[in-house]
Amino acid sequence: MSETYITCPYNPSHQILPHRYAVHITKCAVQHPDIKLLICPFNSKHRLREEEMAKHKIECPDRVTFEKKMNPIDVGASRHDDFASRSRSRSRSPLNKDSDEDNWDDEVGSKPSFHAENTKLGGLRKKN
Repeated sequence: MSETYITCPYNPSHQILPHRYAVHITKCAVQHPDIKLLICPFNSKHRLREEEMAKHKIECPDRVTFEKKMNPIDVGASRHDDFASRSRSRSRSPLNKDSDEDNWDDEVGSKPSFHAENTKLGGLRKKN
C-alpha cells in the first residue's frame, strides 16, 4: 500500500504522513526557530516564506472553505437588507411605542392584596 507523504517546510528531508503533519510541523517549528515561516490565515498547516504569502493568500485552496464558514449566506446583501427592514418595522410596532394611553393598573381593576391570613403561615395564628 503506497501512501502519499508531505514534505516538511522546515526540513525537506522529513517526509510525513498526512495525518501526522500538523503535529510534526508544530514540533519542527520549535526545533528550527531560525527558519521564519508565516502561517496561512486559511489553514494553519500551510507554512510559507514571507515573499510567497501574498500569492498564496490569493491561490490557497482552503480560502473558499474559510470564506464560506465566515459568510455562510451567499445572498449576503439581500439577507442583510431583509434584517434591517425587519428591525426598522419592529421599532415602529405598537408594542414598542411610548404612549400615555396604556395604563395597566386601570386594566386590572383593583390591585391584589396578600395578607398573612391567606397563607399557610397565617393559618397557624389563632383567629379571634
